[in-house]
Amino acid sequence: EIREEDFRYDGPIPNSKETGILLLADCVEASSRSMKEPSYQKLEKLVNRMVEDRVDEGQLNNTPLTFQELRIIRESFLKILVGMYHGRVKYPGQEAEEANDQKSAEDEKKEVPVSENDQHSQDGLQSGKTEPSENTADRRSS
Repeated sequence: EIREEDFRYDGPIPNSKETGILLLADCVEASSRSMKEPSYQKLEKLVNRMVEDRVDEGQLNNTPLTFQELRIIRESFLKILVGMYHGRVKYPGQEAEEANDQKSAEDEKKEVPVSENDQHSQDGLQSGKTEPSENTADRRSS
């Protein structure tokens, strides 16, 4: 049986701004590491939930942190986490934009005119010729 008490810190609750921030940073960082496929929205929800839970539990009651400071802390944590997971984080609307970009790139490939030099190369590939062109042979000898 998994008990919540087994995962709780038994020490004193924070009594300074610094220790309160460390408490929040520790729980947010640990929770973010367990996320699969973190996105901007998921990270934002995580940060908000972690801070709200600590406030609701009274973990920050002895700290002089204000609601304004908690808002700044949330924003800072979110920026840091987005930076940590920058290769994987999807911002709002990014997935749709990437799909459109990919479709546009595919459409452009279909519409690209073939130059005369490219046509000769393609003809050689289609006919099975493997001999280098004269230009290629000239470049090798120089």
